Parts: sequence; C-alpha cells; structure tokens
Amino acid sequence: MSTWCCVNQGNSKIEVVFDKNWFEPHETALAHVNLHNEHCNVRMQNVTLAVEQHLRLNADGHHFSHVYTLTQSSQDGVDARHAEVAHRTLNVNLSSIRYNAPTERKVKGQMKPLSKEDIFMIQNIQPACHAHHLTNEYFLVVKTSFEGCTCCASLPHAKIPLNIVPVINPECYGFQVPGDFHPTTYQAYSFTI
Repeated sequence: MSTWCCVNQGNSKIEVVFDKNWFEPHETALAHVNLHNEHCNVRMQNVTLAVEQHLRLNADGHHFSHVYTLTQSSQDGVDARHAEVAHRTLNVNLSSIRYNAPTERKVKGQMKPLSKEDIFMIQNIQPACHAHHLTNEYFLVVKTSFEGCTCCASLPHAKIPLNIVPVINPECYGFQVPGDFHPTTYQAYSFTI
C-alpha cells in the first residue's frame, strides 16, 4: 500500500469466499470477507461487493470496451493498524438489476406487441455473450477503498466470473389440468430382448 508520491504505508489484504458464481436473475449473491489491516498505516474506509458488466465491441477495426457497475453494496472497513481480523458479509440482490423493456417491436413494417415471456426476458440481467464481434461478461467484485490518495497503489480486491442462468416467466409457465382428466396407472411388466 502506498499513498501520494509512492510513500510506503505497509500491507493490507482481504480474504474472500463467494458462496457460488452461477445465479438466476432473481437470486442474491453473497461474499464473506476477512479484512487484514494490521500492517497498514492507512484506514480502510469501506469494502464493496459489486456486479460489474464488461462489454467489448469490435467492428471494422474499431474497438470499444467499458465496465458498468450494475449494482453494489458497501460496509465500513477497518482502522489503520487494526490488530484483529474483521469479518464482513456482503450481498447484492440481482433482481435489482432491471432494464426497460419495449412493449412492441417492428415486424415487416408493422408494430407488433411483444409477448409476456419476451418482456420478462428482456427486463432481467442477460446471460453472458462471447461472440466474434461482441463480448458481454459479468463479474462479482469485492473492492476496497482507503483514506488519502492511493492512485499509485494496487488496492486489495477479488473478482470471479458471474454466470447468469436464464429463467422463464412463472406467469407463462405451466398449464391447467382439465376437469375431466383421470390418468390411468398401468401394471408394470418386464421383458427381455
């Protein structure tokens, strides 16, 4: 850890355990964090769990990349030279990531309404995409921030890929059993071929 003109301020580290990295769009992501700041002269202001979207686009020799923070939660850090290991449990609710979905789309020059299933899928966080020209990835990231100018320091952090499993709209799933439905159970038999 260094501040201002690369003045050495000691060492700080974090230990992070993520519960999992495969999620449905309505789940909550958890991270258990241990903060070690005993050998650091700078106060750790906070620790943050965030969902980051890394977007890269390549087209005709032009390259675009950007990192979006979709949601995050923070907790207080620890003081400088704090002798004990500080434990923090952070969580982010993935259902808080919502997109505005159109209700219509143009088909052969006519505006047609989108189905409930399509609107449901568009509104939720989308699965990752790894195509030739477009890459859309998500990461669970634990970051720290410290007092003072730490622009020339490598701050403790942890990052793992976040995989989104698409789900279907519960309103569009299932069927009603007809009133006259009476299933028949057949006797089991065995045979040899």
